[in-house]
Amino acid sequence: MYSLPPPPLTHGMDVVKIATININGITAQTRVGMLINFIRRHDFDILFVQEVTSLEVLNIKGYVIHLNIGTSMRGTAILARTELHLTNITTLPSGCAIAAEYSGIRLINVYAPSGIARRTERERFFNSELPDLFHTVSQHTLIGGDFNCILHPADTTGHFQTSRALTEIVRGLALTDTWNQDPLRPTCTHHSHWSYQN
Repeated sequence: MYSLPPPPLTHGMDVVKIATININGITAQTRVGMLINFIRRHDFDILFVQEVTSLEVLNIKGYVIHLNIGTSMRGTAILARTELHLTNITTLPSGCAIAAEYSGIRLINVYAPSGIARRTERERFFNSELPDLFHTVSQHTLIGGDFNCILHPADTTGHFQTSRALTEIVRGLALTDTWNQDPLRPTCTHHSHWSYQN
C-alpha cells in the first residue's frame, strides 16, 4: 500500500485494520467459506479485494460491500464494517479500481492488468484510468491492491516487472510505501498462505 501519510485511522478508541487480498475469482463454496473465516479471524475493519466475480462471494454478515466488477468480469471491492460509513464511492468502468472516503482519507483499491503481455495495457491503466480516481483527492490518500508490478527489485524474490507510470504516480502524489520492513531481514508485501483454486 502507498499513502500520503494519513493520521492514525481510528474508530472509537481502536485503530482501524485495513488489508488487501486478491481472491483470484473464487466461487467454490469451500473456498468462499475459507475466505470468510480468514476475514473474521483477522478481524479486518476495511478490506480491499481484487479479482471479485460476484457479490455472493463477499456477502459477509457485519460488512457492507462496495463492488465494481465492470467490463473486465474480475473486479474490485471494498468491504467495510457496517458501523464504518464510506462515502464518495467512485468506480472505473473496467472494474480495475474502486475508491471511497473514510474519515477524511481517500481509499483506492487497485487491480492492475497482469502479465508481461499486458505491460502496455497496465501502463495505460496507470497513466489514463487510475488518475480519474484522484479528482477528489483528500489531504490523505491510501492506495492498495494488486499492482501486478513493483517499483524496486528489492520488493520481490523472483522475476519482476516495474512500472514507470506507477512510479510517476507515487512520486507525483508524494506517496510512501506503508510497508515497514527490517533492513536486516528483507521481506515482500506479497504473501500467500494458501491457494485459491476453483
